[in-house]
Amino acid sequence: MISNALPLLRELKKAGLPIRQHYFWPLICSAESNQIISIIRHMQDEFSINPSSETLREYVIPNLKEKNWDKIVTILRDAGISSANAAASVAYAALATNQLKSTANIMESYRAFYSPQLFRQPLIHALSATDDYASFVRVIRLLYESTQSRQTGAQRAEQEESAEIQTT
Repeated sequence: MISNALPLLRELKKAGLPIRQHYFWPLICSAESNQIISIIRHMQDEFSINPSSETLREYVIPNLKEKNWDKIVTILRDAGISSANAAASVAYAALATNQLKSTANIMESYRAFYSPQLFRQPLIHALSATDDYASFVRVIRLLYESTQSRQTGAQRAEQEESAEIQTT
């Protein structure tokens, strides 16, 4: 399928048609685990498309068939994905499979923005499936810290912007 789809996508690009991220989802789902990173590289190098968090968490990570979460982060980083995007996507994938302790460990190991809205439903489901309250509390704390860190960064950027305006 990959050998047929990539030339078709190249022709679409030559014709001036936009190539969208979701065009690659069937390729990722039908590819062997060892071909998925190659598809990601094609997305980036040939089509200038950086895989979104949705693509990573819903299609790439589940189809990699790798069970070691840290190794998945490394594989994604080696494929040109930012550490933050890789870590947030891997943390979500671990949470979606009810691995609360692994999720907390990933979140503690990698600084990233972990979306409370995105994590809320799988977090509650994982708690009800595992009764791992200690890991649940760790994840909640890390979600809060992630949100606070992001807000602090946005406030700092606004202050720097205001200072630049005042000096000009």
